[in-house]
Amino acid sequence: MKITKNFIKYCNTILQEGNFNQILPENFLNEIDNKKIKINFTRVNLELFFKVENNTIILTDDENDYDVEFIASPSDFFMYVITKGSDKFSDRIKINGDINTANHINNFLYKSKKLHLIISNLLGVDKADRIENIFSKCNKDIINFLEHTTHDLRDFLVEDIALFPTKVDVDKFLDDVDNLKSRTDKLLKKYSND
Repeated sequence: MKITKNFIKYCNTILQEGNFNQILPENFLNEIDNKKIKINFTRVNLELFFKVENNTIILTDDENDYDVEFIASPSDFFMYVITKGSDKFSDRIKINGDINTANHINNFLYKSKKLHLIISNLLGVDKADRIENIFSKCNKDIINFLEHTTHDLRDFLVEDIALFPTKVDVDKFLDDVDNLKSRTDKLLKKYSND
């Protein structure tokens, strides 16, 4: 899906506005300054291109030139961000291009202090603390859920899958059904002639 120039202009107006720039700490994006980032959302066929300049994030339509590309479904990418780079979701994200830039972005996600600082600048310290407490509880619940789901799936694949019939079992069943039908037809023929 191609985003329109009007959408890009609107987003950049927000991203470069004084209030948004106050959210980011000073020199916050220096590690990835002058880098271009592509986020390719699969399943919805959406590509976003960002450029970082002078501690500012700019949405761009320059498709040809980027330093690093992240490829993932929107849900996997979102879960990766909110679980702070959980291994459950990092395996589902493909990264192409400059590995150093990718590492800097990954480090940003791992460092919850940076995210806390952004939320503090945006909402205030008290609200940021409350949100982080709620988030950490939800994050633990999500990780526990994923671990239990993984264990249940493993148990299913290891133990319960043996309960499913094999191709040989299905073929034998179908042969038995055909045999029973054939014998029933013979019996019907025999008694209908009498």
